[in-house]
Amino acid sequence: MGALDCFGSVSDQLAFSDFHQVNSAPNMGGHNREMKNKHRNNIGFTVQAYRGYRSSLILAGLQTLGIRFFELTEEALSELEQIKKRSKKIQTGFHLPIRDENGWDLSQPQCKRESERLVQTLNRHRHDLNLRYAVAHPPDIDCTDRERALHTLRSNLARLELPIYVENLPEHSPESYLEDLERLRKGLPGQTVHQCFDAAHHFIKGRDPVEQFRRNRLDIRLVHLSDCSRDKDSHLPFGVPGGELPLNAILETLRQHSYDGFVTLELLPRNSGDLTAYVNSYLQTVRSIDPQAYRRAMLRIHLLAPILKAFFSTDR
Repeated sequence: MGALDCFGSVSDQLAFSDFHQVNSAPNMGGHNREMKNKHRNNIGFTVQAYRGYRSSLILAGLQTLGIRFFELTEEALSELEQIKKRSKKIQTGFHLPIRDENGWDLSQPQCKRESERLVQTLNRHRHDLNLRYAVAHPPDIDCTDRERALHTLRSNLARLELPIYVENLPEHSPESYLEDLERLRKGLPGQTVHQCFDAAHHFIKGRDPVEQFRRNRLDIRLVHLSDCSRDKDSHLPFGVPGGELPLNAILETLRQHSYDGFVTLELLPRNSGDLTAYVNSYLQTVRSIDPQAYRRAMLRIHLLAPILKAFFSTDR
């Protein structure tokens, strides 16, 4: 049995155990069970290759810990069939390509072929992957022909059969971001368009992420979280050296406003020493937003996390 199959077998067994516990729990009404599962199943990770381990293996390992939501990126499409096999019991989102990381994005007219291929792939496999949304970045603030870029982006998004969540970027002021958002929304009348709120993107530009969330909370359906310094979007696990984002205040604000949208932890462990903080970031988020689900999540993770940490601490 390969590593991916091994993780899958354990995950499937524990998923059945979770289902049995939830449905046999005393003194818990159906509505509470539904809300409990909804919160925890909406909190997860961006899935990216790590230290030579493929995205599909990372996803399988995290799924073993009971995590049921993942945000995919372009690299995951190279393992499409493997990830589809794991998608029956999870929800996924998709972060559309961005120029700094992927070398292209959907706002570039010269990337028409790449855009068409990606849109067709996501539309064809959206049910197999249980895709719930696609994240888009507005065009760069300093691109040569921003009007054309915005038009190209809107044309490509119009062909996607998914809700679109538009992410705030550091170089955009809140006002310019909202202006782009409204222009995209008006140009996509047949689609659902909402905000993706990235707390670190506000923080590194000196803006208060708590205040920004409160101002826009009614339109936010996706939150991106990671720790960072005051001037660099480092994508750190919570609480590691160098992280300064007011995470406790942000999580408390989400709880106070009964936020029930998706939360993606966009974390990039720098080394194997960060893996404990990586997993604890998830636990801290669940504990803040959904305390009822925290106890069972904690027990499961503390049972299995040391095994996975030992596995992923070895370079491949």
